[in-house]
Amino acid sequence: MIRPTGWGVSIQPQGMTSERAAAIVAALEPRWYHNWSLEPFDGVDVTPFVPLMWDGLRRMTPVFKRALTELPGHTWMLFNEPERPEQSNISPAQAMNVTRAFVGDQWRAGNEFQWAAPGISLTTTDHDGLAWLTEFAQLCRRMGLSRPSYWHVHLNAASLQELRDAWDRWQAWYATWGACAPVIVSEVCAQNAPLSTQLAVLNWVHHRLLNQQIAAAAWFIAAPSTFVDWPNAALCEMDGQRATLTPLGQVWTATRSAR
Repeated sequence: MIRPTGWGVSIQPQGMTSERAAAIVAALEPRWYHNWSLEPFDGVDVTPFVPLMWDGLRRMTPVFKRALTELPGHTWMLFNEPERPEQSNISPAQAMNVTRAFVGDQWRAGNEFQWAAPGISLTTTDHDGLAWLTEFAQLCRRMGLSRPSYWHVHLNAASLQELRDAWDRWQAWYATWGACAPVIVSEVCAQNAPLSTQLAVLNWVHHRLLNQQIAAAAWFIAAPSTFVDWPNAALCEMDGQRATLTPLGQVWTATRSAR
């Protein structure tokens, strides 16, 4: 079974090539990576890949069928900020139905697998991810769907205090609904805050990896992206197909190695 552990990275697919992704992985040597899709970058096979099913509303596409065949034993992350209209944008009821169908697809394919849900944001305030998640958890219980193998959540916070406050809200929610499932933080950074704040967030998360409050964490982002304008959070700079560690990336790689 392929389970994410320790420090991983998220690699934005926008403007990315397999060659650039391979250079990023070679520079950072993460324990795992994801790219918000069901398919790893071609040729990037030295680091475990964690697939992410965006919304599941088009499950039986060729890409999904291929992933079922080619990714047995993987941990699948389901959904990406489903509470937000510009992201997965599905209701808790839709998500519950998609999850039940996904589990059925996996069993019919004869696969061993694990699943993580549902990728809500804990730090944005314009949409209530925890309210969405509470309804999802209630619906899953009522329909007899077991708790996920993992919860996965996002913790992109502009300051360490904002991150701490969000984590406190998560802990309160988890005490009622968490059912002892381990937690993957599938996105975390200090947005575009300066290096000192990025390092404070990095150290805070690493401490919780060490004490196993967090099972795995993916730094957001591995390299600058055309999709999000947070260059201060990038672990690498790109020069063509060459990846060079930023000062933050140098500390991140040293911290990752200490796990």
